[in-house]
Amino acid sequence: MPKDDARPTLPHLRAWRVYALLSQKQLADRAGVGVATIIRLEKGEHANYLTVQRLANALGISARRLVDEPPVE
Repeated sequence: MPKDDARPTLPHLRAWRVYALLSQKQLADRAGVGVATIIRLEKGEHANYLTVQRLANALGISARRLVDEPPVE
């Protein structure tokens, strides 16, 4: 298992979720993860790559964009 510093954080996750007009529960359901996972990631904890991909798919964006870019308003 990689060290935490090798796994990404998602500093723009909350912004993307709000941009998509989703609650934490709605995003969790769409991505197939728990609400607790969304809460932890929005607080800055590291994510595994499968979770990043699931969240990106649920938001309709690329994983790279989710990790690197805020939504453009």
